[in-house]
Order: sequence, then structure tokens, then C-alpha cells
Amino acid sequence: MSKPTYVILLATALLFIYNHFIYDPIAGEGPELDALNDLQKQILATLSEMTKLLISLSTALFGLIGYFALENFKKVGKIELKFQADFVAAFCATAISLDFGYIFMEKLVELLSVGVFNPYDRIISIPRNLQIIAFLCALFFSGRLILRNLFKPVRA
Repeated sequence: MSKPTYVILLATALLFIYNHFIYDPIAGEGPELDALNDLQKQILATLSEMTKLLISLSTALFGLIGYFALENFKKVGKIELKFQADFVAAFCATAISLDFGYIFMEKLVELLSVGVFNPYDRIISIPRNLQIIAFLCALFFSGRLILRNLFKPVRA
């Protein structure tokens, strides 16, 4: 494997360790609630559906990445070195997007469990935004991989 592949894998591992063992911000202040009103319920439902959609799209992207990796492996007998960094980057960005989605849902439940509903609190806005950024990075690397595999120049 190439150096960029190892760097991507190490950065992903460090990010997972940070997410699950170090990232534990304290919820910001907000009015304590006994029950959510209709607007808050709708906001909660919308946030949950958006996160679930990104989790589903990331899962589908895993399948796409796996398909192209398998096809490349069938053709050559191994993953070509020029595609390794793209495969690993797309795979890791997709995994990070999934992880941030689950962390967002966990922190949202944590915030609601203390009786605070603030959808713009940093405890949940950071993972939500990073989930979208990681998904877009995964989409970029997957798209680059697809373009490089499907539109190879034909040698005469």
C-alpha cells in the first residue's frame, strides 16, 4: 500500500477514537422542557429524517465502492496502486459519515434526555455538519474513482 493510504487509514482511526472516547461536550444552556410543542416535534422529525437519509445514502455508497473495488480486482487480480488511495479515501469518508450520523443521533437523544431542545447547540450541530461534509468527500472520491474506471483512455 502507498503512503497516502496509510495516512488516510491512520487519520480515520484517530477520528473514530476521538469520536467515541474523547468527544463529550456539555450541552449548552436552554430552557428545560417537559414536552415538545408541535414545531419542535416537526424540527426533531426533520433532523432525524435528514440524518437517516444520509446514513442510507452512505450505506448505498459503500455498496458502490465495493462493486468498483471488486470489478477492479477481477480485471487485474489486485487493486491497482493508482486506485488504492481513492478506494481507501472513499471507504473511510463513508465510514466517517456514518459514524457522525450515529453520533449526531446519540447526542440529540442525550440533549433531549436532560430536557433541553436546542437543535443549534454545538453538541449536535458539529456532528451533523461533519456528517454532511464527510458524505460529500465520500461522494467526491467515489465519483473520481468511477470516472477513472469508466472513462479510461483507450490505447490504440
